Amino acid sequence: LGGKIEIFTYLETNVQAQIKSIAEKVQDCDKSLFVLDNESMGFKACASTVGSIKRLPGSLIKPLLVYSPALEENIISPATPILDEKINYSGYSPENYDGVFHGYISARECVSRSLNVPAVKILESVGTKKALCYLKKMNLPIENGDESLALALGGMKNGYTLQALTSA
Repeated sequence: LGGKIEIFTYLETNVQAQIKSIAEKVQDCDKSLFVLDNESMGFKACASTVGSIKRLPGSLIKPLLVYSPALEENIISPATPILDEKINYSGYSPENYDGVFHGYISARECVSRSLNVPAVKILESVGTKKALCYLKKMNLPIENGDESLALALGGMKNGYTLQALTSA
């Protein structure tokens, strides 16, 4: 009672001022800027002109939903060869962005090139239920009815806020 209270945050006021200035200067589009400290996972600064709307994560979800669980469960290693080929799962036939199938390619290369077909194949190996447990641990739950292999490519109803994704 009556003592001094100190509150500590990761906020860096100079960084906050810089990104706020950047966000205010560019008027022709909405933007969200976040600066994280990788060591502490604390937000150093954030600025947004769009508020906290949810957007579909697209390929940003691949490392979180597909590759991290597959590595943690020892299903793949960075050097594991993955066959990038035409596939069909009960009518679902994803394709790569470039429209090309690349044959055998390492998991590391699949991540770096953000290939769609290997991501879907790996999610199928991990299992959507198990992969979704990893998302839940990162405070990124999905809605009922969204559980499918299309999640590997960000296919869901509502998505996440940018702040939720950067926190994960």
